[in-house]
Amino acid sequence: MAKAASEEFQRDLTGFVRGLAPEYARRIRGTTRLFESGVMDSLKVLDLISYLETALGIRIPDERVTLDNFRSIRAMTHAFWKPEESSH
Repeated sequence: MAKAASEEFQRDLTGFVRGLAPEYARRIRGTTRLFESGVMDSLKVLDLISYLETALGIRIPDERVTLDNFRSIRAMTHAFWKPEESSH
């Protein structure tokens, strides 16, 4: 069940990221390096943080806002999605 919920969260997050960068939408996958490929920038990441905080009902502390944690959809899922914190 947790794996299915994690996959559902990744799908939702992928959809959100595709909406932030529609010109890259067809190329965005779970492992796409979002900053290196130009999909994300410093302004879009603020929207992404807000989305994650709202979707997961958490507060992301500044020290967790790192390239490693936001590098890809999969990295964000591993860094922030916790089954017990999510209603997914």
